[in-house]
Amino acid sequence: MATVVNESDIFTCSICLEKLKSPKSLPCLHTFCELCIGEFILSTERRAGHKLKSYPCPVCRSVVTPTKPKDETSLWASALPHNFLIASLMDQSESTGTKQECHMCKKQNKQNLATRWCRECSEAFCDDCLQLHNLMKFSADHRVVKIEKIDTLSARASEPSFIIDTCSVHKSKVLDAFCFDHQELCCVYCITLHHRKCENIQAIDMIENKKDKIETLRYELTEVKNKTGKLTEEKDLEKVKLNAVFKQIEMEAKTTVISMKKNLDGLLGAFMKELNLIQEEHDVSQEEKSESLKTFMNIINQLQDKSKIVGQHGTLNQMFIHFERSKCELKSATKDAISALNTDSIEDAKFVLNDTIIGVVNADYLGKIDVTKQTAIQCDQYERRLKPTSVLLDTTRPPLSFDNICLQHRKTIHLPGYSIMSCVYCSDRIVMLAGREKISSYKIKAIDISNENILAEYSSSERIKRLAYDFDSKYLFVSCINYQLFSLKFINEFESEIVIKNDDMIGSIMVFEGVLYAIVNKSVKSSSLEHLHAGTGSLETRFDIDTDTGSNCGLVINCKNKSLVHTSYNNALVCTSLDGEIIFSNEEMFQIVSLAIHPNGIVFVGTSPGKIFCVSEDGKQTRKLLNKTKKFVKDISLNASLAVCGNGYLEIYDVLADT
Repeated sequence: MATVVNESDIFTCSICLEKLKSPKSLPCLHTFCELCIGEFILSTERRAGHKLKSYPCPVCRSVVTPTKPKDETSLWASALPHNFLIASLMDQSESTGTKQECHMCKKQNKQNLATRWCRECSEAFCDDCLQLHNLMKFSADHRVVKIEKIDTLSARASEPSFIIDTCSVHKSKVLDAFCFDHQELCCVYCITLHHRKCENIQAIDMIENKKDKIETLRYELTEVKNKTGKLTEEKDLEKVKLNAVFKQIEMEAKTTVISMKKNLDGLLGAFMKELNLIQEEHDVSQEEKSESLKTFMNIINQLQDKSKIVGQHGTLNQMFIHFERSKCELKSATKDAISALNTDSIEDAKFVLNDTIIGVVNADYLGKIDVTKQTAIQCDQYERRLKPTSVLLDTTRPPLSFDNICLQHRKTIHLPGYSIMSCVYCSDRIVMLAGREKISSYKIKAIDISNENILAEYSSSERIKRLAYDFDSKYLFVSCINYQLFSLKFINEFESEIVIKNDDMIGSIMVFEGVLYAIVNKSVKSSSLEHLHAGTGSLETRFDIDTDTGSNCGLVINCKNKSLVHTSYNNALVCTSLDGEIIFSNEEMFQIVSLAIHPNGIVFVGTSPGKIFCVSEDGKQTRKLLNKTKKFVKDISLNASLAVCGNGYLEIYDVLADT
């Protein structure tokens, strides 16, 4: 829904909340006072603590990169583009009596009143500047209006500038045709220069259901948006799940390392305890040996002292006695010392690391992250998930032709207990169905083929034979077995039934350019819709044919060359002019129950055994498109897709170019 923009909001700076002064625009189109945005940039740099390379928009936080980042930060605001549009609107809003100045003159410090406004440039011009504007090649085709006839603010808000009908190649020409062969819009020059040999070109004015295409586009955009939203939700959910998995992996890694640390701490404690015990044993052994050596040293010292005294003061006999005793004592002390020293002792020690611990020490990674990747989804599967169900917007395939046209099943809608006799499109996604629901209950149903919802129903006491829909008047025409012919207005529901005068048995019906055509009693009759609805018209014979209206028959009109295609009594496919002149007759098929026609002239033929054929525009070639539908075919209808109906079912096929 569009939002009403307040003038005060447009002219208010989002930083100081006052009227804009020297408005400066950021690339994101938000506008601020030059002083305000300059202070904002400087305060952002002060908070960062270093020179900025970029800064965020104060409103939407979009990153803005200055055009000259090497300049002083204080100069960045003045280098931003001046918002001349806002400035001019502010000038206009200050006083309704104030005249609009020429923007180009104002840039040259001149003052001249503007007489014209350019919608593309969003600027006002005086007469002299307008001449220069019109001489420039890039602005020569801009839309220029009188300044007094436009309220600049409301004009820009209410008129979409993208709605243009001029050719993008030949600027001076209007797009007035569409090439179905190349799926391109054309002007008269495009047709002459690039599409001379194309066969399927139609004037845009002659293309039917143009408004319906916009409705389909809006519906399909909504459909794609919903599909994208669902896919986004799925991806977000996947992201949340994977983030939880990654968090779990992180916790497992941390837990493992913590457990390893705890185990290593325990191993270190046991190792240090063992090391201390060995060291204590070594210290005790060394102390014992040191003590024995000290004792041995003391004995030697005592013997030396005694020998000195005996040598100085003793007799020879005393000296001999002391010698013998000292010899025995020394021998005993030496034996004790040797005995104390001659025990096991630690000569050297080194640290031998456990092989498992060596692996941990030398490990270059803690563990591997085993990622299981899904196989990339095929591109056509992404297209299936994101593209709309209709092929109206499919431009990836080549143009349709008799040689490459094919059918691709989209869906089957089951309607048990509903014996469908006829179907017709009333939009790209709504199909009208007519059939018997109970023994004597006949109903017309409008079904949305996108979601299979029944939008509206209409009960009839008469057995319905064929349907036709007029996209312009929104009327559904219904022919019945018992000669009755009536119409129903349908937009969102059925209303205002109009019975059309008729005295003969009616078969197939068709609406073309405001005229109802019908096969009636071995003839083709017609009448204008205007006269029929006014009650002043009746079906008048155009020409005679041999088709029996008592059996199923087909009737379509080729909009391309304004020819009529119908079935004959012997199941031949006959093409005539609207006045009955035979163009071709094709007798290659049998048991024909219904016809449909593509805008390029290819005729689709439905047969009761469930086979679908196509016939070339000249009637000379026939191809089988579908060997067997779900059940027997009662009717077919073509719009953006092909609808095939029968007893209790409706099948939808996309009409594609086989690549």
